[in-house]
Amino acid sequence: MTRSEKKAVIESMAEKFMNIDDLEGKSMTIMVMSAYAEGKAAGKAEERRRWEQKKEPVTA
Repeated sequence: MTRSEKKAVIESMAEKFMNIDDLEGKSMTIMVMSAYAEGKAAGKAEERRRWEQKKEPVTA
């Protein structure tokens, strides 16, 4: 996916979000997006931790 295609998808998603009239639906969407972002960040941190552990020499 090219940068312009990604931009178009993001703009489309933002437009759909702004057109949500139901406040409960809008707040649920925000909660889901927040949970996704937090999960992704936690996954990256875990992968980083594993990579750093693998990189360290084992001494015994």
